Amino acid sequence: MSELEAAVVHLRVVTPERVILDEPVEWVQVPLEDGMLGVWPEHAPLIARMMPGELTLSQNGVPSTLTVGAGILLVDETHCVVLYTDSNQEVAGSNLDGLVDEMETALGQSLGEVEMERLQEHRP
Repeated sequence: MSELEAAVVHLRVVTPERVILDEPVEWVQVPLEDGMLGVWPEHAPLIARMMPGELTLSQNGVPSTLTVGAGILLVDETHCVVLYTDSNQEVAGSNLDGLVDEMETALGQSLGEVEMERLQEHRP
């Protein structure tokens, strides 16, 4: 891995309808159930539940924000994948399974089969 590759994490922000962002960033901060989580290059793999809020990212040393809804965060050493619903949509417990299926489909379309398999290797 080159120094340039090691200095970024590939951020992919996806809703069931579309890909919002698919770019390298220096870091990203994501709202989770128990607070904000910062993701930097070479972060330990994890899967977490996101809460609605502001996602902050840094590109070329310039921070910016995106408003995100409830969703799922997938992280490995080189990628940070954010799957979320419309920020105004509430997710009831009974709708969660359907939402997860929709998000998994959207992510599969965005990433492709090989990348999905690689991410699934990190599932707990």
